[in-house]
Amino acid sequence: MARCHITGVWLRPEDAYVLDITEAHAALRNLKHQVHEIESLLEQLGQYDEVEKVGRKEGKTFTCVECRLVSPSMADVLAQTCPERNLFIPWAEWRKTSRQRRQRLLDSLQK
Repeated sequence: MARCHITGVWLRPEDAYVLDITEAHAALRNLKHQVHEIESLLEQLGQYDEVEKVGRKEGKTFTCVECRLVSPSMADVLAQTCPERNLFIPWAEWRKTSRQRRQRLLDSLQK
């Protein structure tokens, strides 16, 4: 009989499992690589840029802050960095959710 190292339960050796250390190390290397790639995405695309625009009504130039955009094909390629999460969303959806977050924050401050 063998004993489970974690639970202490007795079991037959033929029913037991052992950690495949080689696979565990490979998984860890892959995760470290994935972390590095996501950090690079945040570094490159997680910044806001100051952009000069011309107002529609007055025709005056003003500066605003915008997030960095990527094309749908680039989003598809870059999303493979972390396929289990939705790293990229359409700009219209982002704009809608950011407005909702901003409104919830303002509402909570007014209470």
